[in-house]
Amino acid sequence: LDLDFLKKGDSEPVTDQISESTDKKSDESDKQTEMFIKEGWELLEKINRDLVTLEKDPKDKSVIDNLNRTIHTLKGSAQILNFQHIGTLAHKIEDLFAKSKESKQGLSEKNMDLTFKAVDTIQDLFNSIKRGEEEESSDVNLIMQQIDEQIGKTGEKVSEVEQIDKPVVPATKPKIIPVEKIKESQQDVDQVIKITTET
Repeated sequence: LDLDFLKKGDSEPVTDQISESTDKKSDESDKQTEMFIKEGWELLEKINRDLVTLEKDPKDKSVIDNLNRTIHTLKGSAQILNFQHIGTLAHKIEDLFAKSKESKQGLSEKNMDLTFKAVDTIQDLFNSIKRGEEEESSDVNLIMQQIDEQIGKTGEKVSEVEQIDKPVVPATKPKIIPVEKIKESQQDVDQVIKITTET
């Protein structure tokens, strides 16, 4: 902001300078958003191609690694420009891939389906941004919840496998004997002792 107008009478009013500065920032932000949309679509196209390839061989480590790198790039770009939904969804996909990698079973059919849904939702968010709207989609929270549940279920299954070889000891309840029975048993013992001593 040029404050020399305080010394000179021929400078622009402050409001004009503020307006000009705001317009410049807005233009810069628009350019960044346009670039993000352009690069984002290219990344999404690559993700979709790799997912189709992975469907044919879910255990292909090189394809999974490529997908992880592309999704990580998309996540980083979204977070820099504060597109939270896109960044969070991309992060959830990374979590899903990481869990699949831990299991060493590749990307399961269920995880593949969730990944496709998440990518479709990200595409919807890009369309919203392109139209000049807020990044909104009714599927965002649902997909994130489904991925969280799937990751949790995968963890539970691993725990079950670890427990297979452990012997199962059935729970037992202590046998409760009524007081009357105890008294009768004691009387019988006393009777036996009496007979024995008399003989």
